[in-house]
Amino acid sequence: MTLIMDVFEGRSSRLSLEEVSRCTRLPRSTAHRVFDQLVRLGWLEHTALGYGLGRRVLGFGGGDRAHSRIREAAAARLHQLQIRTGMVVHLAVLDGAEVHYLDKAGGRRHSPS
Repeated sequence: MTLIMDVFEGRSSRLSLEEVSRCTRLPRSTAHRVFDQLVRLGWLEHTALGYGLGRRVLGFGGGDRAHSRIREAAAARLHQLQIRTGMVVHLAVLDGAEVHYLDKAGGRRHSPS
């Protein structure tokens, strides 16, 4: 886990599975299994842009509680928008020049209701 986490340079760093596998010298299949566990536990997140640091890591900075409240307040609307449009819907906040994705509705694993 430490090998993988050390590859990420900062909160907005996005890397592919192949990039992390190459940097850590872990076999791709091993990296994928570890990534899957880290995503499920919230240490990493996976988006169309690649893998990045997850809410558990970023929460150590103290901002996670505020983001949790935002996610909670927006959850129903986010879901409604996804159902209404059939599109993938993201909830994000702008922090200076950085965009922090807080939640996502829909996507590859989404099955229509």
